[in-house]
Amino acid sequence: MMISTEQARAIAAMRKVRSKTCPVCGAPFEAVGKQQFDSKACANKASYRRVGRKERRGAIPTREPVAPHPIASRSREMAVAGALAAAEEARAAGNAERAAYYEGYAAALMQHAR
Repeated sequence: MMISTEQARAIAAMRKVRSKTCPVCGAPFEAVGKQQFDSKACANKASYRRVGRKERRGAIPTREPVAPHPIASRSREMAVAGALAAAEEARAAGNAERAAYYEGYAAALMQHAR
């Protein structure tokens, strides 16, 4: 069922029109129906502000947390084990300075893993 242009204009004339002020820019306008903003630009700006506020307070996560790659963490564990083994060998050989170096290296690797 198609309505004529005159009928459409008559229906549009029956819409409730109110004088309002745009909450974004403060401009006065004639609101039709549930219209809240004077333009699409103001509606978009208000939407952008709402979404940005939710992201900032943590309601919407901005991205998924990234887990460390298993190979990288395994290779770090192997590097720590190797450094500690080298420190033991150096200490057994009587080289305390070299052992301290490898222990410090292992400690730095473990600190970086946290």
